[in-house]
Amino acid sequence: MARLKLNFVLSDLRDRVGNVVFSKWKGVNYLKEYTPHPVSNSPEQMQVRSNFSRLVAAWRPLAPALRRTWDAAAHGLDMTGYNLFIGENSKHLDKGEPIELSRASHGEPLTGFTVTPRTPGQGLQVAFAYPASASGLHLLLGVQKVDSNNALSPVVFTDHGADAVSPITVSSLEAGVTYVVYGYLANGDLATATSLSPAVSGSAAPGA
Repeated sequence: MARLKLNFVLSDLRDRVGNVVFSKWKGVNYLKEYTPHPVSNSPEQMQVRSNFSRLVAAWRPLAPALRRTWDAAAHGLDMTGYNLFIGENSKHLDKGEPIELSRASHGEPLTGFTVTPRTPGQGLQVAFAYPASASGLHLLLGVQKVDSNNALSPVVFTDHGADAVSPITVSSLEAGVTYVVYGYLANGDLATATSLSPAVSGSAAPGA
């Protein structure tokens, strides 16, 4: 086995130099031999790459409060919240299901959550009911556009305040385009909330 002795301190070095890859994992610097992976264009590998690209794009704008739930869920699993988000949601994409935006949530979720088109040009109607323990909690609705090639757009959240009344209309949407709507109960808006309920979701396309 080859040994490498350095006469200087590496604080943070990441990249490839020749056939050596420098990286960092959980604060520890390491290096290994670079081994190129064969490019496969099988349907399965193409699906894996597509899922990864879509989920990386979905993670980048994810609100810190939602990212923290993944970090908490990954604690003790020898992986980051980001890794857990990608791995779990790849399964959902394979099944054609909406992705999960959060993990390790608290409290009870909304019940009877439905998303249906309103009359043409009037957006979507979101109906829901509160669990018995939900008094005084904010209703947060996140809306995500799913475009024609199944790309995942950023989720746009709206805080409808405490004890919002069902149903709620989501407007200014493109007709004929599918949208996923996520519903949360929280003890504040998304920037300040320290407690989020498990998410519920539904999808529909507004009429033309």
